[in-house]
Parts: sequence; C-alpha cells; structure tokens
Amino acid sequence: GAGAGAAGAGRSVSGRARDVLLELGYAPAFVEEAVRVLGGNEAINGIMDGSVTPESVAQAAHDPAKQVHRQLPQFSEPFIRRVLALHSPDEAVAKLRAGDITPESLLQQEQSLLRAQQQSEELARLDAPEDNAMAECPVCMDEMPQNTLFALNCNGEGGERHFACYECFFRGMKIALAEKRRPSCLHDGCNYIFVDSDLTRFLEAYGADSAEARTHAEELIRRLQAVDLEGGLAHMPDAIPCPGRDCNVWVVSPNPGRAYGITCESCGTEYCSVCRAQPFHYEARCDELEELRARFTAWVMEGRQAYLQACAARNERYLQALNKYEQDRTAQEEQRRDIQQAVVRFQQDELWKAQHCRCCPSCGRIVEKLSGCDAMICGQNYHGGDVQNGCGQHFNWTAARPYQPRVQDWHGSRASEFIQAAPTPEAPRLLGANCMVCQQPIAGVMLQCIDCVNLIVCAVCQDDCREIEPRHNRTHVMRITTA
Repeated sequence: GAGAGAAGAGRSVSGRARDVLLELGYAPAFVEEAVRVLGGNEAINGIMDGSVTPESVAQAAHDPAKQVHRQLPQFSEPFIRRVLALHSPDEAVAKLRAGDITPESLLQQEQSLLRAQQQSEELARLDAPEDNAMAECPVCMDEMPQNTLFALNCNGEGGERHFACYECFFRGMKIALAEKRRPSCLHDGCNYIFVDSDLTRFLEAYGADSAEARTHAEELIRRLQAVDLEGGLAHMPDAIPCPGRDCNVWVVSPNPGRAYGITCESCGTEYCSVCRAQPFHYEARCDELEELRARFTAWVMEGRQAYLQACAARNERYLQALNKYEQDRTAQEEQRRDIQQAVVRFQQDELWKAQHCRCCPSCGRIVEKLSGCDAMICGQNYHGGDVQNGCGQHFNWTAARPYQPRVQDWHGSRASEFIQAAPTPEAPRLLGANCMVCQQPIAGVMLQCIDCVNLIVCAVCQDDCREIEPRHNRTHVMRITTA
C-alpha cells in the first residue's frame, strides 16, 4: 500500500487530472486532447465549469500562442501573444529561446510600431485634407489647396513631416534623375532620400490628374529604374557600361581588367572593355591609342600625299597611286573630315577630364570623384565597391594633381618624317613584310589597322583594305611604321 501511495503521489498534475475526469465519466478522447492542449489544471477546471468544450479544445489546438506556450511554458501566454503580434511563430520560438526578446525589448518594438502607425495616419491626413483647407508650399511659396501638397515621412524638426507641392517635387525628381541620383527631400538641410513607397505614393497621386500626368509619371519610373540599375552596376568591379550614345546597357566582364572587344546587343556599338574606345583596337594596347591616333592623323592630313609625291619621282607605281589619290579628291576630303571629327571628339574628352579628373599621386592613374568627401583610394570607392585597376594609394582629392589634357595640333606635324622614309634604288628601305593586297614587299611606310585583325598594307594599297577585310573603314586608325 505504501509503495502504491508513493507512486501515486509522484504522478504529474496532468496525470491526476486525467484520472479524475475519466472517473467523472467524460469521454477519454476528449479528456486526453483537453489535457494535451490546455494542460491539466486548465483542462479540469474548464471542463468542470463548462467553459472547455470539444469545440474550444479544437480551436485552442490551432492557436499559435498556445502552441508556442506549450513549447516554452516558462513564458506567460499574454506575453507570447504580444510577441506573436510582431513575429511569426517559428521566429518567436527561436528568438525567445535565444534570449533575443525580453520584456524591455518587446516594449521598445511596440512603441516603435505605434509611432510608425501614427506617422502613417498623419501622412494619410496630409494627403487627404479638407477640400477647403489652404496652405503655402515652402519651396515655391505659392498658396494652394492643401490637397495639392505632398508630405514626406522624413522626420523633420519637431517631428513634423516635410512637404511641398506636387509640381515642385516633380521638378526636383527630374533634376535628380538627370544627375543620375535618387530624388530627395527639397527642404534645406534634409538629406532624406525617397524610398520606393514614397515614389509609388507620389507618382500614383501625381498621375491621377490626367493622362498626360500619368505619362510623365510612368517615364519617371522608367528613368528611376535605370538610375537604380546603373547605381548598382557601378559598384560591381566586373560591370562595363556601353559608351554608345543614349545607351544604358551594361555588360558583366568574365575577366575584369583584361582588354577585349564588346559589341553592344542593344545599339551595336563595338568598344574596348577597359578604355571603352570605339571600335575595339585588336592590334594595339590601350595606352598606345593617343600616339597612334596622332601619327595616323598626321599621315591622313598631309603625310600621305607628301610621301606619294616623294616616291612618284622615282617609281612609276607610286606615280599611278598619286594620280589616283589626287583624282579621288572627294573620298580623301571625306576621310580628312572624318579624322578631324574624331580628333575633335578626343580633344573634347581630354578637356572634360581636365575639368573633372585628377591623378593618383602614386601611380598617376586618372581618377574621377563622383560624390562624397575628398578621401580617395586609387582603383576603388573609398568605402568599398567599384574595384578597378589601381594601386590602392590613399590620398586627398583636393591635394592631388589635376589632369593635364593631351591636346595638340596634329595637322601636318610629321610630314617631313614620312618624306624621309621614301625608298630609293640605293636605299629600298624594306620593312620585312608583304602587303596583304598586292603581295609585294613593303618598303618605306607600312600601315597596320589596329581596329581590324591582322590587316597590313603598303601606302599604295591603303584604299584597297576592304578587299582583305570587309569590316574595315576609313575612320579606323592605322599604325604607321617607317623604315
């Protein structure tokens, strides 16, 4: 008897409650489920006073708070319900077990949620004021119905929202997107940047007035998406923007820093993956382009004609080439014009770099500051991202040496050099290669197109390059080698 009594005294509260309820004649399945879901004390008291029924037990079995409470009985059910108002059941169990949620932290979360709700209600009130309410736009200073003002949730001084009229915000957005940045609050001293919910709310309200306004709003959305995409890609070390006019296509390079040719699938522009020169220079390094362009420009402007004249006095073949050159004046003038336009574009690019770029004090690399403070790192953004070729030197933008433009007058600057290279019977001046058009040994001057693959010709056959390479055109730069 004593042994049995000791065993009975050691039974759990749930076990004793189950026995009592079964002795009172309640269905075993109902009792077992009630004790499992509610616990012994709550089950026996609820069944005895009639508040616990099969229906209430079934409902409690699917109550998230009770499910969590069964797993974590050390936390009260009211406290768990407060937690579940902010977190999913699985997240609540994990955070409670890890000690990430305390009564103090839960209270802070609830207060923060309440403030956000109050701010949302305030924004809704400003967005839908009384029809006859008037207010002044703090940007343009015009008085207008309050329902034509747009409020931003940017926590201005004293907790007030910053607002302005739709037209002022719309103009501000257009300026920001033209500068390739996200729109921001128009109030002085406020650095708040529009988030997606602000933009959606603004554009929906702005576009509601007319079909024209909707068109403007849709265009702003497209431009913003392009700005966001470009901003994200600019921080990728292997992302390359197409230099084509008005083209927003980017390409991800499989080998960042290695020069190779890219053809844009959108606009068809062919360019270099490193220096973005157009077209890609298959037969030259990026750092050679300026000198090669200068030399070829001098050849086209005056050097070629002077060289052919010097050779024609001694060689019938060169005399025929000179006559053909002088007869086809239209083609020669068109080539000169094309070369001059390329020179102007290069000079404009050099002047732009002189105005916007400086040089790394360690390696001399050209560096542009897009935004932020004067702290710089050669080859990457100061706070990380946009990794390029650079030495990693830390320096101050203001103290760095400004870029010096490489602009010079190339017109006719090297004609004498080409004249001196003219071959003679006494000095044939062979260059060790055959022309790919006429197959004869090249003497005096050899031309190799850097924008085509393996295209080498003599001065006589320069205009016949397309017989070998159909993609060649007269704007391609050619490497001029003299004997």
